[in-house]
Amino acid sequence: MLTKSLRGNQNFIPIMIFILWAIGFFLLNVNNIDLNQQLISFALMATTVGSSIFVVNNFPYFKNNFYFAFLFSLSFLLLGCCLENLNFFAGLFFLYLILSQILYINQKEHQIFNSFDLGFYIGVAIIFYPPFWVFGLFLLFHFIVLGKTQIVNLIFSLLGTLALFILCLQFLAIFDSWHYWDGFVEELYLMPMHLDLDLLFLAPLVLVAIFGLVDYYTNINRQSANKKAVFFDAMLWFIFAVIFNVLYGGNNDNGLLLLVLPVVLYTSNLLTYSKTFWKSEVILWLFVICLVLYRFHPYIKVPELFDTVTF
Repeated sequence: MLTKSLRGNQNFIPIMIFILWAIGFFLLNVNNIDLNQQLISFALMATTVGSSIFVVNNFPYFKNNFYFAFLFSLSFLLLGCCLENLNFFAGLFFLYLILSQILYINQKEHQIFNSFDLGFYIGVAIIFYPPFWVFGLFLLFHFIVLGKTQIVNLIFSLLGTLALFILCLQFLAIFDSWHYWDGFVEELYLMPMHLDLDLLFLAPLVLVAIFGLVDYYTNINRQSANKKAVFFDAMLWFIFAVIFNVLYGGNNDNGLLLLVLPVVLYTSNLLTYSKTFWKSEVILWLFVICLVLYRFHPYIKVPELFDTVTF
């Protein structure tokens, strides 16, 4: 059922998915959205979801289905449940803006932002949420891996980040607000991820993504150069997202949102080229069930069967 609904080229489907996501997310968090700060977090999250869906769904290999739009919005709906940290969502918005631009350049070979802009925006993300320095390394590795042809872009991206930090330091000196610098440094202290049994609900999704990764690289010789670049950057992003969660995950599940795009991208590719209807349907429902259980399992009361057993 889901497979048939998400296959096609009707332009209204991704719009409906996004509208349903926005309504669903608001209803799930309406009791927590009582401050302007949380409303801004919701707006930033909605913009992040909408822009990412718009960019990736225009890739030629996803034009005839809406797997990515559905799985991406569903993941953000059921994983993003802590709106109090406005700084995190502001930084997340800029990170996904950078990633979407990099993927767009790889696929369309046309850029909206230049490398100086990308460096500047990664600096903005770091200022909003200092632990996002990890993704500054992602941008660095992105240009290094591309080879000598990207040395100029690497230098310009570093200049963009440096220019922003120099500007911020000047403002701190002018207004004598060095206490903000102290807070910035404190945010850099490590907050290792707290491993919880709840994460086991998401383990099947990671296994599906790994299966999608293996399937992609098994058929990599059939892929275009542009698609190879897109999927390589997605894998590189996933590695740094895992590093971020290990170092700064703490007790906050919001860090999992950084893993969503690469996991969904590889899964959507697997579904797109799946030759069997039932396999696609199973994977889609597996995603739905695992995410629902992860979000709502605290409210599900499992009967204590063993209390009724007597010997």
